[in-house]
Amino acid sequence: MISLRYGWLLAGMHALLAGCGGGAPEAASRDPDGDTADAVEIAVPKSAPVWRFGADSAVEIGGGNPLVHVSGAVRIRDRVVIADGGAHELRFYSLDGTHLKTVGGEGSGPGEFRHLVWAGALPGDSVAAWDARLRRLSVFSRDGELGRTAELGVVKGLFPTVHGAFADGSLLVGARMGAGGAPAPGSAAWRDTVVFLQVASTGEVRDTLGRFPGPEQYGVPAGERTGLRTYALPFGRETFAAVHRDRAFVATGDGYEVSVYDTRGQRLDRLRSRVEPRPVTPLEIRAYRADVLENVGAAEAPEWARAIDAAPIPRSMPALGGLTAGDGGDLWVRDYPPPSTWDGETRWTVFDAGLRPIAVALGPARFQPFQIGAEWVLGRHADESGEEHVLLYSLVKS
Repeated sequence: MISLRYGWLLAGMHALLAGCGGGAPEAASRDPDGDTADAVEIAVPKSAPVWRFGADSAVEIGGGNPLVHVSGAVRIRDRVVIADGGAHELRFYSLDGTHLKTVGGEGSGPGEFRHLVWAGALPGDSVAAWDARLRRLSVFSRDGELGRTAELGVVKGLFPTVHGAFADGSLLVGARMGAGGAPAPGSAAWRDTVVFLQVASTGEVRDTLGRFPGPEQYGVPAGERTGLRTYALPFGRETFAAVHRDRAFVATGDGYEVSVYDTRGQRLDRLRSRVEPRPVTPLEIRAYRADVLENVGAAEAPEWARAIDAAPIPRSMPALGGLTAGDGGDLWVRDYPPPSTWDGETRWTVFDAGLRPIAVALGPARFQPFQIGAEWVLGRHADESGEEHVLLYSLVKS
């Protein structure tokens, strides 16, 4: 899964809006034992096949029922379930986009939501929905009947986020822990700690997978009474996570590197790639600033403009921009998108279950995949007006 970087798009994943060009790995290495072990170098073929999301065959899910803010979507056989965090509800559709049922609503009662941020599949064709504010998991049948709920109150920290479900139905949950006090305004950026846990769908913590750095952030004075307000750092590093069966993929943004863990936190493998650092130019800063201010609205634009102007801008961009695990165990690693390319194609490098590069995938602009099958991709698209749509694309493999 991919997290949202900007406060104006708050959700569990970072809607990185990638473009093509730059950032594709030159060579990857797999090293389960650390930097001192012998690494296996794997060259990414320049003739690697290019996969595309088939725009001509895309099915819009929920087209007749406007979506407020899509926080997740999952396909379960002949059903597509959309988590609309803005409307606090789950919507059930057939594969041709026909609306079948809506459940939920704003509230704290059974089957209701306060802050719906994730939806995914559990064994037995169940649909799981995660409410970050209530710290509650609600499990529905594929027909929308509420089966059970579980509170994950034992998970401490800020913004606990579900990154996916393991084969046994347990969840990968990440919770941000404070760094013990933010630096003074105008100082360098910092990263909190994210703790990844394996949590049973009934709420019990089974194991800790590890502690990792969280997203880079910085502080800006917000007035004498309100103190320091924190923002996600423009061009900052972030930790991404994805799940397939009994494996968790984690990338901290410190170089083009992805580690693979089992459910107990034992590292099984590691993918590393050499990527030439790309400088953060004035052009990219202007493009970033313009896009943010356009999306936050006129009332908040002056405050955001001051915050961006005060940011300690990094010298170079991160090496990668997100992770998604395909249903077949393949790993999709997204190129980090320079802001000037956000209206261009999204670009991914696809690795097989053995972390060997097998293809480059190109998708439409401003599209965030939630689930990738062998022949299709399900995700969220934001059009030029900012309206959100859920699209089911065919995956065309050349």
